[in-house]
Amino acid sequence: MSDTETMTKVKDLRKIIYIDDDKEIQPLIQLGLRDITSLEETKFLTSGRLALKVVPKFQPDLIFLDVMMPDMDGIEVLEHLQKDPSTKDIPVVFITAKDRDSEITALKKFGGVEVITKPFDIKNFHDLIMDIWKRINEG
Repeated sequence: MSDTETMTKVKDLRKIIYIDDDKEIQPLIQLGLRDITSLEETKFLTSGRLALKVVPKFQPDLIFLDVMMPDMDGIEVLEHLQKDPSTKDIPVVFITAKDRDSEITALKKFGGVEVITKPFDIKNFHDLIMDIWKRINEG
């Protein structure tokens, strides 16, 4: 058996939800996601409260969640998602302007599988997402 045959195939990334109150970032994120060939659907939500209604029905493979939002912060959203049996296993990547190591470590302790700091290079966003997705599926 070749090395390729023994390697576990990474599950296709088909559905993403991106939750951020900054509507101006949506076109940039869409640009960064366009090269993910397996991606079938992306939803952009602008509030945590809306996310709590949409996520259980949509059942994304991966959630990108802004930490600082006006109605409900990302940590609070994640806490709610973790309590819901239908959403508790969906991996969440925090998006934040906070870049101190202690803040990033704290966000991971809350349950984020990864933390991406703003601003990020949209040209590398596809590679960043695929790297995170691969690590989630291997671990």
